[in-house]
Amino acid sequence: MDLLRRYFKYFETYEILLFLLIFLLFIFGSLIFVDYKSNSKLLYFAYSYQNSLLDEVKKNIDDLYVKFLLDAKEISKQIDAGEQVKEKNIIITKKNSVYYDSTGKVILDLINTLKEVDDRQIIFIGEIPYLFFHVKDEYNDYDIFKIYNLKEIVRLVIPKNFNFVIRKGEDVFYSSDKIFDEKFFQKGDFIYSFANRDYIVSEASLFKNTSIYIFSEKISYFRILNKMERVSIEDIFVGILFILVLILIRYYAGKFYYEREEIEQLFEIEHEKFESIVKALGEGVALINSNYECVWANSIIKGYSQKGSVTECYKIIWNEEKVCKECKMQSVIENKKIESFRKEYKSENNIHYFDVILSPLLDQNNNVIAVVELIRDITDIITLQLQVQENENYLRNILENIPDAIITFDNNFRILTGNKRAYELFGDDIVGKNIKLYLKNENMWKRVNDENIIENFDTYIENDINIPVRLSILKLTNDDNFHYLMIIRDMTKIRELESKLIEREKLSALGLLAGGVAHEINNPLVGILNFAQLLERRLPDDSYEKKLVKTIIEASKDTKNIVSNLLAFARHKDSDISNVDIRDSLDFAIKILGSKIKDKKVVVNTDIQCDTTIKANKGKLHQLLINLISNAIDAVEIGGKVDITFYMENGRKVLKVRDNGKGIPEEIRQRIFDPFFTTKGVGKGTGLGLAIVKSIVDEYNWKIEVESELNNYTEFAIYI
Repeated sequence: MDLLRRYFKYFETYEILLFLLIFLLFIFGSLIFVDYKSNSKLLYFAYSYQNSLLDEVKKNIDDLYVKFLLDAKEISKQIDAGEQVKEKNIIITKKNSVYYDSTGKVILDLINTLKEVDDRQIIFIGEIPYLFFHVKDEYNDYDIFKIYNLKEIVRLVIPKNFNFVIRKGEDVFYSSDKIFDEKFFQKGDFIYSFANRDYIVSEASLFKNTSIYIFSEKISYFRILNKMERVSIEDIFVGILFILVLILIRYYAGKFYYEREEIEQLFEIEHEKFESIVKALGEGVALINSNYECVWANSIIKGYSQKGSVTECYKIIWNEEKVCKECKMQSVIENKKIESFRKEYKSENNIHYFDVILSPLLDQNNNVIAVVELIRDITDIITLQLQVQENENYLRNILENIPDAIITFDNNFRILTGNKRAYELFGDDIVGKNIKLYLKNENMWKRVNDENIIENFDTYIENDINIPVRLSILKLTNDDNFHYLMIIRDMTKIRELESKLIEREKLSALGLLAGGVAHEINNPLVGILNFAQLLERRLPDDSYEKKLVKTIIEASKDTKNIVSNLLAFARHKDSDISNVDIRDSLDFAIKILGSKIKDKKVVVNTDIQCDTTIKANKGKLHQLLINLISNAIDAVEIGGKVDITFYMENGRKVLKVRDNGKGIPEEIRQRIFDPFFTTKGVGKGTGLGLAIVKSIVDEYNWKIEVESELNNYTEFAIYI
């Protein structure tokens, strides 16, 4: 009794009486079902049920047709107003042509097919039956058709375990199951048999001679067939068990009702715990509905609030007048997924950064009822990141703009990174390539394997041209891996300066030597020349001795010219600079070389295109022009041509002397400015002319370039 009292305390008196009534009805129904005669009543009930389904199918078709007639009137109005027809699955024809088609169906011989449709007609598209409605717009002479999938209309009403057949006349127009054919034979008023199974068949006329049938197995209505047509012990047991389940469900429902107060108390306790946890987070938490209204917020969010009673989250939290442009709450509501964004909040004196995480709050139907907004202040983190990024950019700018190339490579000698100068030296596509392709000094790579640091190693980058470089390599170890840092200095300019320095030292030593030799030669040479000239005057004009003396005089003069050139080359001392007209110097040089020009019948052309005033020493400018023009005359054949051009280019004045002589071979072009180097025959040149020209050009910081082609031309260009 105590057990019954404990369990039934959750039930009301009327509930106990209701359960007893259900139990008695179950027993009564079971006794009736045991009666064999009641089977025919149940069969008729099943037949009536199927007929009601057919009536509902017919009613749905009629309702659809009425709706179509109403829609057809609206479509006619839209056509009259010239508006676009918005109705779907509509075909409109006019005078045997399609005016509008929104069905998306491919119907063979569409016009002739539609002509067969009266007001209602079934037409197959593929293997699917479609119900066509038709109405005639007599005023506009339009035929309007509406298409429905008949199978979908039927299946909306008829359960899936029922089969249906559409017949037109005596033919099966469409069948949802292949069993409906001539093998059926009638067993009773509405009972048909096929393959030793009984079926309940119901029939209804859709329109004209088109009918629809529903049939289902008799076994679906009865648990036992054939000779056993009584309720078994198992069925009764199941019924009793069902009643007991209902009692248990009510018991637990009552138990839940009585325990609700206790649960509410526990909820209050848990709510307080939740408040404590949210407060301990140290981050803002708010509950926002779909209208952006703040339903609830913790104390931190309330601290952000700027406008007392305003409930919109963007106003009370961010002090803005409209929804934040970064906000993703609509996306959270639509996709039901967590979203996040970063918000930048500007106060009067500072900028604050916040990470905002939006999480959907779902109900039992998986609908979003609110959005939980978690706001985390990351101002300190962002400030630190910006400082780190600023320092990183500062260091990167240093590395990118230092004059030395810096690259890193791994222990397989594969290039990992490089700065701007590295790309200039090695090329733009060096990352991932083997560094040994560019630096092939095996001695250096042996040292790389054995040493941690290599400093000031001189080698060459082997590319299209060999570039002299000086390397320093440092091995960097990281856990079990290591890679290398290489600093590369381009030594090209340094090597050029070293070469120039060596050349100047050589020229200086050579100048001292030439000055001493010229001085020692000049003294006896003056005496020889003077005495030879006196002796020439005393000898008879036609005597052999006088011819010998003339030879001595000419040789002495040549020697004197050589000594003068040696002295000019050796002095290298600063001279007075003034404004000089280069046209006067050209005229002077051509006049001095007049006999030489006349003897070789050389044509000298001058082309002055800009202001001819330059800053130079007049004597040295004469010497420079005489040497250049003299060399050009020597280079041409009899009747040759020398072109002298003076013009302005890129802000600098340019003097060009071009001849059409035999040219300068490539292999000696680098030596033409060396002292005492000449290609002329013995006694025809001293090898000091171009050396003096180069010396004058360097003295004034001018620039000289040579361009030549064998058997075609040679051109000297001086950039002033």
